[in-house]
Amino acid sequence: FFHRFFVRWCIKTCAGFFVGFAGLATAIPIVGPIITAALAGWAVTWDMVYIPLSGMGRVGVIHQGLSVLHHFWSYYWFGFWAVLMEEIPVVNPLCHVYNVYSAAFFLERVYLTGNNNTATTMMAGGLMDGAEL
Repeated sequence: FFHRFFVRWCIKTCAGFFVGFAGLATAIPIVGPIITAALAGWAVTWDMVYIPLSGMGRVGVIHQGLSVLHHFWSYYWFGFWAVLMEEIPVVNPLCHVYNVYSAAFFLERVYLTGNNNTATTMMAGGLMDGAEL
C-alpha cells in the first residue's frame, strides 16, 4: 500500500512541478500557452497514463521513467496537443475529459501496436495523423 502511494506521490509531484513551472509562461500573451505545452506536455501525458502503465508491468518511478524516456517524443507530442487543447477558454473541461479518454488510445498506439513513429503528428487521441516525414 505505502509503496504504491509513494510511487503515485512521486509521479504527481514530478508532473505538478513541470506543469507549474511551465505554467509561468502563460503570463506571456499568445505564445505563453505554446511554451507551456512545449515544456510540460510529456509530464502531463505521463500523469494521465501512470496507473495503466503499472498494470502493463511498468511498476515504479524508475521503470516508468525509463519507459517514458524510451518513448519520449510520443509522450511529448501527445502532451503538447493535449495541453494546448486544455488552454482553450470555456471548453477546457471538455478537452480535459477528452484527453484523459484519449490517453487509452495513446497507450494502445505506443505500447501494443508498436506504432512509435516520432514523425507522426499526434493530436490528442490520434485525431490528426500527419503523413510520415
